[in-house]
Amino acid sequence: MKRFVYFVGGSFLVCALGCKTNVPMVEHHPGTYQTKAQAAEHWQLMARELARRIADNPNVSGQSVYLEMTGPQTPFAEAYYNLLITELTARSMKVALVPGEPAAARLSITTQLIRHGDREFWENPTTVFGAIGYGFRNMFVGDSAGSDRATRKELIVTSWLRVNGTLDLASSQIVYVSPQDGHLYWPDTFPSTEWQSAEARARASAFAQ
Repeated sequence: MKRFVYFVGGSFLVCALGCKTNVPMVEHHPGTYQTKAQAAEHWQLMARELARRIADNPNVSGQSVYLEMTGPQTPFAEAYYNLLITELTARSMKVALVPGEPAAARLSITTQLIRHGDREFWENPTTVFGAIGYGFRNMFVGDSAGSDRATRKELIVTSWLRVNGTLDLASSQIVYVSPQDGHLYWPDTFPSTEWQSAEARARASAFAQ
């Protein structure tokens, strides 16, 4: 009996000592959902969402809006600019295309491509069975659990609307983008197979170290 008591007490002591740590414990955020831009139509949906917010703003009602893309020149930036003009004019908004044109409001847009490294997970759910179940549930709608590789690139589109020199609206849109499509959003990224070979070289170099 004494041996059993000693064993239990020793086990609790080991567990207590084992719980000590020199760094904060990792606490995961609650589960959330994020869309993924995989087609030009998805870019149009993003432009439509921003145009709706601007058109619904009473401070720019009846005023002309000047648009400017302040980030790097990319296929996405050019398309988003044109799509936004289309969506704003569809809502009877006046759009100024030349800096010298009189405009009470100025809309500045910039983009940022986020490139994550190896985040050391296979699928988002906490268990393999959870990932399999989520995959089966969304088999026919195209949603996925979000693998490490599929979520390594994210795009942030930030917009500032100034009315008569005062910041009136700030908006941020965050979407996943395909790893192979980085060159559509940032000028110094590799397209398709070149990106994949660069990633393979980086992985091989990290493994060798």
